[in-house]
Amino acid sequence: FKYLDACVEHLTKSFDPSSLAIVIMGVKSAYDSIRGVDIIYTGYLMDDLDIALVYSACDVCLFPSKADSTPNTIKESMSCGTPCVAFDIEGVQEMITHKINGYLAPVGDPIELAEGLKWVLSSNNRGLSMTVRDSACRLHDPQVIVKKYLAVYADILAGKTV
Repeated sequence: FKYLDACVEHLTKSFDPSSLAIVIMGVKSAYDSIRGVDIIYTGYLMDDLDIALVYSACDVCLFPSKADSTPNTIKESMSCGTPCVAFDIEGVQEMITHKINGYLAPVGDPIELAEGLKWVLSSNNRGLSMTVRDSACRLHDPQVIVKKYLAVYADILAGKTV
C-alpha cells in the first residue's frame, strides 16, 4: 500500500484525481479512495470473461509488488491489451520491455511508478495497446509455449545439452 499511496500522491500532481479511478479485483479494504482517487472494488471474479472485461476496461495495470515470479496479473492484463507498470523484478522483466510494451520502475521507487503511469496515459501512446497484445501473444500463447517445450524435449532426446 505504501508504494501505491506514494505513487498516487505523485500522479495527482499531474492529473486531476477526479479523472482517475483505481480498480481492485479481490477483497474490499477499508479505503474508498486514495488521495482523492476513487477505488472501485470488483470483488473476486471467477469467470474468465468477467476478468478479461475488467482488464480491457482499464487504461493501465499497476503492479507495485517488489517480489513475484511471472505474475498472472501481468500476463492476463497484457493478453487483454492493457499495458502494465511494475517494478523491475525478476519474472516481470521477461514480460515487460521498458517503454515498448509497458514500463519498468526501479524496485521500491513509487515516484518512478507514477512516471510510468503518466507515460502510459499520455496521448502519444495510442498504439501501445496493440503492441502489448501482440507481445503477450508471442510470449504466452499456448501454441508458442508448446512448441518451445517440444523443442526442449527433442534436444533432450537427441542428447543435446539444454
